[in-house]
Amino acid sequence: MALQANRKKRLLLRPRCDAVFKPRRPLNGGVKFVYCPSCGHVSMLARLERDVCQNCRKDARVVRVRYPWQTLVGIVIILAGTAFLLLGQTQDVPWRDLTATLPLRIGWFVLFVGAGLVFSMWGARVMRAIAAKKGREQFGEAST
Repeated sequence: MALQANRKKRLLLRPRCDAVFKPRRPLNGGVKFVYCPSCGHVSMLARLERDVCQNCRKDARVVRVRYPWQTLVGIVIILAGTAFLLLGQTQDVPWRDLTATLPLRIGWFVLFVGAGLVFSMWGARVMRAIAAKKGREQFGEAST
C-alpha cells in the first residue's frame, strides 16, 4: 500500500512538459535500403533521399537491415590501422621501427585502408542481399 502511495506521489510531483520529441532513428541512420515491389530491385540510398527505386523510378518500400559483422570488422581494421600509424609516429612503442619511414607508412596505410574497404564492401553486399530477402518476404515478389 505504501509503495503505491509513493508511486502516485512521484507521478504527481513529476513536472509536466508539453515538449514534442522527434521519433527515434535506428543506429544505421546514414544508409537506407529500399525494395521495389514492381521490379524486385534493392537500392541503397542516403537517409534524406526519396524512397524511389533507382532502377525503374517507382515508389519503393524501406527495409530495415542491421549492420553485418563484415562492416563492423572493416571499421575496426581502419581504426586499428589509424592507431597503429599514429602511435608508431608519436609514442615509444615496440612497432616504432615499422613506421619509421614514409614509404613504410604509405604501405601500412594502403594495407589497412584496403583491408577495411574489402570488408566494408563485403558487408554492403551482404546487407543488400538481406534487404532483398526481407523485401520479398514483406512486400511480395516482383510482378513481371
